[in-house]
Amino acid sequence: MAFESALAKIERAENHIDDLHETFQAFLKGHPHTINDGVDQSGRLTLSVSFSGSLPVEFALIVGDAIHNLKTALDHATWELVELDGGPQHRWLQFPFGDTQSNYESLCGGLNTPRADTNAFFVGLGAYQDGPGNQLYTLNRLDIIDKHKILTPLVAACEFYGGIEIVDANGKVVVQLAKNGVVTMHVAPDGTAVSSISVPQGMQIRRDTSSEPVVDIYFDKAAPIGVRRMIPALTELRDATAATIANFKTFVNTRP
Repeated sequence: MAFESALAKIERAENHIDDLHETFQAFLKGHPHTINDGVDQSGRLTLSVSFSGSLPVEFALIVGDAIHNLKTALDHATWELVELDGGPQHRWLQFPFGDTQSNYESLCGGLNTPRADTNAFFVGLGAYQDGPGNQLYTLNRLDIIDKHKILTPLVAACEFYGGIEIVDANGKVVVQLAKNGVVTMHVAPDGTAVSSISVPQGMQIRRDTSSEPVVDIYFDKAAPIGVRRMIPALTELRDATAATIANFKTFVNTRP
């Protein structure tokens, strides 16, 4: 099967993503945590999560393994495509990435292959910053960081069920928002979850505490992907990589 090793790398990355979810859920069950409610200077509800100890380094290692397998899948596909072309394979042959479009297209043109349509194929993938393949570019940036330091995660409250109440100085409920619904929180770079709703001076904001907020694991602000929930973000990178390998297969099967 064409590009079999690249597909195997993607499958391994999927296993790591599943392992991250299962490991994190087991950690939450085995390590009691506290949800701290607060209000920021703008009158918005804030939630922070605290554990008695630090997060295990295992999370970061699993994330790094998933990222590296996805990036390596692209390298395997590049190696195989150049081999199919009859071009030379060497230790420096890898999937091209560029910080700019011109830099990226120059690298694509520099791939040593006897087939110009292969060079054009890589140009079309656009794996440069803000290009059509920006997710692939981000994947490569994450892989580079992980080579030098671990991608330390954040843990934050991402949402809660039950809604928000706004009360006056006498404790009277003035407004109920998202009653019996899900309130999604924005996570700040320090891991504090912040609501999008603010209240005027003299009012108070509080959440329905009948259910525990959902706690999840996030990339921190140093990651080029930004402060995002790790598992959905890794899944998106997996999907982008799988779609790219599918493009390799289609290119090979349809070219003259």
